Amino acid sequence: MCYNIDSNPRQFASLYIYFLKVGDYMSRNTELDALKLQEQEAFQRKQEAYGRYQVAKNRANIAYDAMQTAWAERCRAREEMNSEYEALQKANALSREIWDEYGRIRDRNNSRMEALRHEANSEHKMMIDCFDRASHAYNNGNKADAPKYAAEGHEHKAKRDALNAQINALVQEIQSAKATAKWKTSRFDGFAFRRAKDIFMQAKARHESAQFGFRRLKAEQDARKKEFDAAHAEHLRLRGLFQKKLEEVKAEQHRKKYA
Repeated sequence: MCYNIDSNPRQFASLYIYFLKVGDYMSRNTELDALKLQEQEAFQRKQEAYGRYQVAKNRANIAYDAMQTAWAERCRAREEMNSEYEALQKANALSREIWDEYGRIRDRNNSRMEALRHEANSEHKMMIDCFDRASHAYNNGNKADAPKYAAEGHEHKAKRDALNAQINALVQEIQSAKATAKWKTSRFDGFAFRRAKDIFMQAKARHESAQFGFRRLKAEQDARKKEFDAAHAEHLRLRGLFQKKLEEVKAEQHRKKYA
């Protein structure tokens, strides 16, 4: 059997030591030589498989740490989002209270304005009637009654104008209440919650990506572990065969020596 020293110096050194140990057995039993070589080759394959397993394991460990870091970021982002959601809920409740107050002012004033408009319309009609009567009296030569009707018309006009002024004041109160409600609720736009949600979704995506990467590398690690276990088992098997054959050769030599 031929050995390539340059291709695997370590294997050759191991075989050389082996030759020194087994001495004459190898020169008289090529099967033992072949078994030792097979064992050494199996050992080399086992070492290579172990190296690949360690590389895969280290990569999986790094991916696991990255996944855990991403998970921590995701948890923090979720807590921030939940906090902003609670703040938004409180803001929405306060906003409803503010707009409910505006609604009460609007409904109360609208009811009052309807009554005032009815009174103002009545005063306006009476004003028109008085001015018509004054004009009619003046045109018919009843100049004594004309000023009285005109004065009554001005009284109704003053009442109408006063009622309209109250209506305008109520309209201004509604408009002011609406503007105040808009101003008070303008900061309740949900921007902080939407931003926190966007940050959480980004953190979630990063974690899921890291989790996928870890699972892929963990599967590779498990596969490399199976390869190593198989190579280790094969090495043990061949070593067992070699040891068994070596004992047989020793026994045969001993029998011949003392036969």
